[in-house]
Amino acid sequence: MNVPLVVGALLFTGTVVGCGSAEKPAKLIDENRGSFEGVVVGRAIPRDLAALVGEPCKADYDLAPCGFVATDITAVQSFPGDWGVDKRDAVTLLTERGEVAALIIADDLAETSKGVGIGDDLADAEQEYPDAVCDIEQFEDSTGNPYCTDSTLPGGNQVQFGGDPIDSIAIGRPGFH
Repeated sequence: MNVPLVVGALLFTGTVVGCGSAEKPAKLIDENRGSFEGVVVGRAIPRDLAALVGEPCKADYDLAPCGFVATDITAVQSFPGDWGVDKRDAVTLLTERGEVAALIIADDLAETSKGVGIGDDLADAEQEYPDAVCDIEQFEDSTGNPYCTDSTLPGGNQVQFGGDPIDSIAIGRPGFH
């Protein structure tokens, strides 16, 4: 009869000890599948999109997600095709003909299946994605934006890490930069 009380106390003690030190779990970007938070590149825009990635916000000209401006993140600057922009909380969806074409992710908890996430050094992306091409994208109005892009993923998608430290991760079909 005392055993359930002891087990209950041990479980309770373990919970209290771990409670203050627990980190929030990472939000997985599956770059091979092309997915983040239930949104999948190449598939129809989910009907429950707001439940997955939040409510839409006013879509300004730039591609930065809700809560960010273009100068906050090093995001994709060019994406071939005629696409729509759907900005959400820390993620922007680029859409074509009712499908998700690419995702620009700036969520602090986001990380790829290889463990490279927002806030990591760009060198981490270079190490985990040895086929990535890294460069500095130059624009008339900037001093250059460092990025690494890997277009050789098994799922046929492309992943781009922007900034150093990384402030955005984009996934989509190959061709954007």
